[in-house]
Amino acid sequence: MEICTIMNRLGYSEVMRRRRAWNESLSDHKPTVITAGSKAEGLTCLLESNWDVLYVEKNVLCVESGINLYTIHDDIYLFRMDTRRAYPGHCRLLQKRPGINRHDAIINALCIDGHGDILLSSRLFIDHFSDYALSGAVFHEQAGPSRPYTLNGVFHFDRHPTNMGCQTTRIIRSLSNTVEDVL
Repeated sequence: MEICTIMNRLGYSEVMRRRRAWNESLSDHKPTVITAGSKAEGLTCLLESNWDVLYVEKNVLCVESGINLYTIHDDIYLFRMDTRRAYPGHCRLLQKRPGINRHDAIINALCIDGHGDILLSSRLFIDHFSDYALSGAVFHEQAGPSRPYTLNGVFHFDRHPTNMGCQTTRIIRSLSNTVEDVL
């Protein structure tokens, strides 16, 4: 299997990049809405299975260590991904700079850890979005971070809590090197 095939499946194909750019250009204030899973990959029809929907905030960014923070606009919330004190495959989000616009979900989810750092609590962040009411929707039992619901008795959605964009060049580079080793 070629590296480009694997990267395409991970969402880095030309078509997916154009879709993300188009979604981002629709509105500067609303989050980017991304369809994920089998619907996004074209594997299922409209009513065949659930619809995974991701909302990505535009005024929040997470970066890995090694990224120069001074090259990032001052008007967005900025978090650094700390992998040193986390389980493998996970990270802690340490706030490096608050944003200009008020974002209640983030403000209410900020905590101070035992080391004096301000971090974002994933539980408090997810809980913020559990109270949303939607006309015509029947919500089901929460499954992990997603909030499944049925709209008008027909459309089945898995609404994931608002997500944050991440700059992770080192992680992507590491993944591509691992794929090359396997091939």
